[in-house]
Amino acid sequence: MYSPFTRDRGLTRRATTEGFTLIELLVVIAIIGLLASIVLVSLNAARQKSRDARRISDLKQFQNALELYANDNNGTYPNQSTAGNVTGIQGSLVPNYISVLSADPSGGSVVYNYVSNAASNSTSYCIGALLEMTPPTPASTCASGINLVGIADYSGGANMNYAVGNS
Repeated sequence: MYSPFTRDRGLTRRATTEGFTLIELLVVIAIIGLLASIVLVSLNAARQKSRDARRISDLKQFQNALELYANDNNGTYPNQSTAGNVTGIQGSLVPNYISVLSADPSGGSVVYNYVSNAASNSTSYCIGALLEMTPPTPASTCASGINLVGIADYSGGANMNYAVGNS
């Protein structure tokens, strides 16, 4: 029996455990792992959106450079009658109208495609890209004869799903 007046020499003291049990630690680690996987999934979607925003911005820069080129060349655009990589028109635009032709932000084989309407002296053009998320509407502002939406990209990959043009 314990009394405040008796001296406890540690003989009746129970061993106390300090810290966490193995089960408690495993539960905490499992919860942290679950939260980390949820964060990584949402970060992947954010990365896709940011790459798509960059692609749309790059297309707008290409449009601006093409309009400057047309102003200096009697309303005609660089001639490229079959859809191909934008590097085919690099000599016409760099460095006078755009400092550098942007590469796709994914860094892979996905490229920007360009085509002009050679039948009408290259007075219209279309630039396309493959977006990872759902493209904005309208998916294309290109003339019907040179629309790149639904056309396989230059590298033979997936079909373009977003394109801009002057028509």
